[in-house]
Amino acid sequence: MTASFVRVAVPRPVEDVFHYRIPDHLLGRITPGHVVTAPFGKRTITGVVMELVEEVPLKVRSVLSVSPIPPIEDDLLELARWTASYYQSPLGLIVRMCVPPPGRSGSSKFRLTEDGRSALKDDTADPFGELLAALKRGPRTAAHLEKKFSSDEFERCLEAGLIEVPGSPLSGHAAGEAALAAPSYRRDEDTVHTLTRDQKRVLGSIEKSVDGGSFSVTLLQGVTGSGKTEIYLRAAKKVINMGQSVLLLVPEISLTPLLTSRLEKIAKSSVAVMHSALTAAQKRSSWENVREGRARLVIGVRSGVFVPVPDLGLIIVDEEHDASFRQEETPSYHARDVAVKRGQIQGLPVILGSATPSLESYRNSEVGKYRRLELPERVTPHPEPEIEIVNMADPEVARTENFFLSDRLMNVLKETVDGGSQAMLFLNRRGFSPFILCPDCNYTVPCPNCAVTLTYHRKRGMLCHYCGHLQPLPDECPNCQGTRISPVGTGTQRLESAIASTLPEAVVERLDRDIIVKKGALQEIYTRMDRNEIQVLVGTQIIAKGHDFPNVTLVGILNAEQALDFPDFRSSERTYQLITQVSGRAGRGVKKGRVIVQSYFPGHYSVSLALDGDYRAFYEAEVLIRSELGYPPFGRMGRVIVEGAREETVQNACTDIARHHSDTKDIRLLGPSAAPLPRILNRYRWHLLLLASDHSTLSKALRSAREKSYKGVRVHVRVDPYHLM
Repeated sequence: MTASFVRVAVPRPVEDVFHYRIPDHLLGRITPGHVVTAPFGKRTITGVVMELVEEVPLKVRSVLSVSPIPPIEDDLLELARWTASYYQSPLGLIVRMCVPPPGRSGSSKFRLTEDGRSALKDDTADPFGELLAALKRGPRTAAHLEKKFSSDEFERCLEAGLIEVPGSPLSGHAAGEAALAAPSYRRDEDTVHTLTRDQKRVLGSIEKSVDGGSFSVTLLQGVTGSGKTEIYLRAAKKVINMGQSVLLLVPEISLTPLLTSRLEKIAKSSVAVMHSALTAAQKRSSWENVREGRARLVIGVRSGVFVPVPDLGLIIVDEEHDASFRQEETPSYHARDVAVKRGQIQGLPVILGSATPSLESYRNSEVGKYRRLELPERVTPHPEPEIEIVNMADPEVARTENFFLSDRLMNVLKETVDGGSQAMLFLNRRGFSPFILCPDCNYTVPCPNCAVTLTYHRKRGMLCHYCGHLQPLPDECPNCQGTRISPVGTGTQRLESAIASTLPEAVVERLDRDIIVKKGALQEIYTRMDRNEIQVLVGTQIIAKGHDFPNVTLVGILNAEQALDFPDFRSSERTYQLITQVSGRAGRGVKKGRVIVQSYFPGHYSVSLALDGDYRAFYEAEVLIRSELGYPPFGRMGRVIVEGAREETVQNACTDIARHHSDTKDIRLLGPSAAPLPRILNRYRWHLLLLASDHSTLSKALRSAREKSYKGVRVHVRVDPYHLM
């Protein structure tokens, strides 16, 4: 009997799939994975067929049309189902990431969806109010909007189904329709690298996995500068020579230009790049090149894990520890873990690479789930850079006129610049100052929409990094009318200004989120760094990720332990990883590297062990704490977030959920309490953490919490959360 009905997953934040009748003229032409259009309320929507069924109990409406896009393969449909189930995310929002974006240009106009209009009307636009408000006045082109909003804001609004490009297949594709110009930087490298003994050992082991053609996971742990990328390149070349394809995931689009230029030299076909900085037309072209076999090597960021890659033979996840792979917003998922599941479903090897593996991955290698291969030494002429600590908590430490800079760092920085080398200075706080303070009454200027202070940016004014609220710097204190109100604390803008004024002969540039939203800024900085046209590069964590500038001999780290200020059990792990990763940017060429770390807590084990470069000691210290508390990787964690316009209502709902689970067997509760960020865009937030020994128990409890309904609030759940703010 021919199936007459289909179950369709729609790109909306709902868990259900919807039944539709197959009209007579489409009978036999629809299979699971096909993209179809169908009526949805008063409008037409595009979705993906998940299943054919012979009968349904209710009267249903009919499918309108079938897209010429080839259907999604069964393996990817299975991956989408698993991801939606494991992370309790809407299936329609997950499966749409397996579908190519529409072939539209940056002149396409975005508009609000019904959900977006409802969010504004109901004051539930968290946290995209400014972008949605801009579209409330009417459709706007990508070129117009990208001047003000970042690619992250676009991507998250699209994924939440709040904005769309009218008429596009699966409007609001997860890769993002607009945003930045694609980085086009290329570095010419004709050098043939000779492998070290350790590299030959590791590559030989990985090639055996490739030859085996079955599922395996290899954790490649190599110190910074140990040549992990060279292993990726050679393993990829072997797979391509076998007539198969390779998927390489990186945490940031800033890493794709350098990798692309190297990978194009070893691939017999073109390299396809997938990230949110591409125009829609570029994305569509990349998808078609992959689908038709013209591109055998695919580089992508987080959502790239869902790209249909024919004849896939190998998946590589670079910097697997990076939190950028974890998407907390709906649809929630962790690209690294989804990549491992994809390897399992498709029966192929997966490589996870990092100098500072996540505790979860390292633990999996300890218990035998993953194989661990190590590259313990650098391939550069010099060993790990010499690291020096400056205790900023010591009142005797000499400082420059800028209180946040030690004399020691500035003296070495001047020596570096005078000697013709380059330096990178890391401070993980953008803007000029984190807040504005009146010394007469201790008043700080708050965001009117969020429970945070406004960050001062020199050219823009006072900005909220959560809702986008912007207002000018006041001439007097709004509280006491005092005239001494001024910026306090240090951000990358202030650091850049201080260095430029102290070293007027040096060219000082900045690399942070405020810079890379500007079209062409990223590739310009790369090019100028390679040409030694920049002497000092100041930046946030963007500069910590995989960049390789051979003439950088000095790295300075300011406020190294900043992550420890956050109430998150992963704070120590993030601190260790960040110090290690940033330090690894020094001395990657023929000159020896130096690192100077300014710290107010040099005795904290995450700082001291990072300075020693002793990952094993850090792992043993950290797992001792986590095993006692039952935290991941020794237990499963879930998070319930309750948010709404009235704090009392939110608190009562969160308390009720906690009460419901207080006697649940094998579930331990932490909370309820106000979230560390208790209000965003005038929505109050409470949360609750659930700990369990296994995923099944945790999943059942989270599903029960999510299914509860309270007037005036929304309940969100997160499986394996990476951010607890």
